[in-house]
Amino acid sequence: MLGSLAQNIIGLIDVSFMGRVGEAQLGATGLAGIYYFIMVLIGFGFNSGMQIIIARRIGEGKEGEAGYVFDHEFYLILVVAFLQFLLMHFFSYGILRWMIHSDNVYKYAIQFNYWRSYGIFFALLNSLFQSFFVAIGKTKVLNFSTPLLMLVNIALDYGLIFGHWGLPQLGISGAAIASTTAELSVTIFYFIFVYQSGEVKKYNLFKFPKVSFEELFKQLNLSGPLVFQYLISISTWFGFFIVIEHLGELPLAASNIMKNIYTFCGIPCWALGATTNSMVSNLIGQGKQDDVFKLLRKIISLSFSVILILCLLLYLFPSAIVSVFTSNPDIVAQTILIIPTVIVALLFMSFSFISIFAVTGTGSTRYGLIAEITAIVVYIVYTYLAAFYFHLSLRYIWCSEVLYWAVAFIMCGLFLRSGKWKKVVV
Repeated sequence: MLGSLAQNIIGLIDVSFMGRVGEAQLGATGLAGIYYFIMVLIGFGFNSGMQIIIARRIGEGKEGEAGYVFDHEFYLILVVAFLQFLLMHFFSYGILRWMIHSDNVYKYAIQFNYWRSYGIFFALLNSLFQSFFVAIGKTKVLNFSTPLLMLVNIALDYGLIFGHWGLPQLGISGAAIASTTAELSVTIFYFIFVYQSGEVKKYNLFKFPKVSFEELFKQLNLSGPLVFQYLISISTWFGFFIVIEHLGELPLAASNIMKNIYTFCGIPCWALGATTNSMVSNLIGQGKQDDVFKLLRKIISLSFSVILILCLLLYLFPSAIVSVFTSNPDIVAQTILIIPTVIVALLFMSFSFISIFAVTGTGSTRYGLIAEITAIVVYIVYTYLAAFYFHLSLRYIWCSEVLYWAVAFIMCGLFLRSGKWKKVVV
């Protein structure tokens, strides 16, 4: 959960500070933050493929092969990060201009994106290490890396946004610089840890073998559908916020705050989903396919219980929670109206997310992509009709999240019940 918190905590901290600066800055941070998160999720998709393969090898008792897989993923992720940096640094002006209606929001989004682009190298490397730790079942290191990320980001946000401690007052640019520096600090920490802990020797990491295109193709074949799945998923969410942006700066600001609360509450689902991914693959590697459903029942029960507690807190203390992000009473009131819809979406997410990651853990990434596309088509159609045809209020536009999770769960549940995943070879 702490590992999954990493990117979300950066967004939460940035939004918390920007909520004290202005509506346009708050909206720009949200849009540019999602744009950046799209890039991170592409890398996460590649790393998830590696995670499945390493977990399968561990289950088969082939620990020595983990480093070979990891090193090839290291090559791949550096190339991906470089290409993404070029895209963000040089081509985002046109992309964001095409998507953002408000000149004011666009101006701040460009400022944020410029400095945030440098962090993509560190974000993808951090994702690589986190996927590796989850694959081998040693996630306690994240107990240290996430607090480090949070402390560095908060300290630099406070100093660079408002000009405290003798630092320049940079506003939204300061938030981007702070986040990038926080990610760099975690990357350094991970490199030190894997060498000091002996993981490098145990798993034959950083041997930097000659590139095997066969190995790269195997990883790309497995992770390619995941990359596309995550890409269209988060891109659709980005499109959702573009729709909201056309409704005005106030709805955008409220939705941005709600997005961060929503993703924060969804962290247990994301973490348990990543765990499901590795454990399902590991069980199959051990030849224990019949234990998969027993595992899923336990994880879904845990996921639903945790989310239910968070939903109760959100229902009982809406004003206190929203006020953490902004002191503007209009934004607070608008955000609170969305909360009942988001609570329903979170409850659906608690079991749907686990089923999605269970499918990918079997290695059936192509079917996972089909399920994702189906759910997204329903999501897009509903959002468009609700906003532009029926002109529904913000809370009803957010119902698209409920529909998305419901469709995804039905698709993945039917596939898992079919038993076709038992024939997939990784």
